[in-house]
Amino acid sequence: MNMHPFNPFRRVVGGGGVSDPDAQNYITRVETADAMSLESGVKDAMNQLFLTMNATGIRTPISAGRGILLAGPRTLAGILEPLFPASAPTSTGFLSADYDRKTGLLGASGKRIDFPDLTGGPSINDHAMAAWLSSLGTAGTNRAVMTSGPTSGTTSLLKSATAGNFVFRSANTTASNNTTINEATVGFYGLSRNNSSNITTRISGTTAAPTVSSTAFNPEQCRLFQRSDGIQPFTGRMKFACFTRSLDLADLETALATYFAAINAATLS
Repeated sequence: MNMHPFNPFRRVVGGGGVSDPDAQNYITRVETADAMSLESGVKDAMNQLFLTMNATGIRTPISAGRGILLAGPRTLAGILEPLFPASAPTSTGFLSADYDRKTGLLGASGKRIDFPDLTGGPSINDHAMAAWLSSLGTAGTNRAVMTSGPTSGTTSLLKSATAGNFVFRSANTTASNNTTINEATVGFYGLSRNNSSNITTRISGTTAAPTVSSTAFNPEQCRLFQRSDGIQPFTGRMKFACFTRSLDLADLETALATYFAAINAATLS
């Protein structure tokens, strides 16, 4: 008998075979929301993403919050399905024309995605947020990519009025600007906090460790594309977003990069 060691990163190919049960659950929910089956290449990409999340350990913190793929599913309804079973976010103002299956969802004034109350998941000293941006939108004015909390946000990613400048906040109202990171770029933006003093930010492959004290967190007010008070809309495109417990940002970025490369290579019908 030939014995082969289990490879958690193996990819099932040919006909969109799905080997990961979490992936199958997600695909089934997306196809129900889309009212149409996904292509085999898209299913393969989703399957690989879930295999990688399980193998690297980021499944647990993501499943404790919410993560949504804003590229890959067929419709606006499909992209609102969370990666793991839970109540879905709601969208306001978006039209089908705002969504591209490979480049993501385009923001504009009056358009937003609101997450349900995440109390019991991300918390003041155990939270993360991340987004994958495929365009940066309007320059020269403050724009809110994602926020949790009132007004300026207690946890947020903001595109500053300064060209190419992004600002993170983590359970506080003090801005943290990583001047050593190339912030004038599309790609991955993430923040993770696992205690009162340990914060990690990551932008397109580069990690930094800003220092701010924790003061507040609002898991019931998580929003994409504008501040929680409805101003400063982000006008770029987004391909992924999550509010979760603390996690390894490098592992998440790698998993998403592989997924988006597969989606870009997939034949879409």
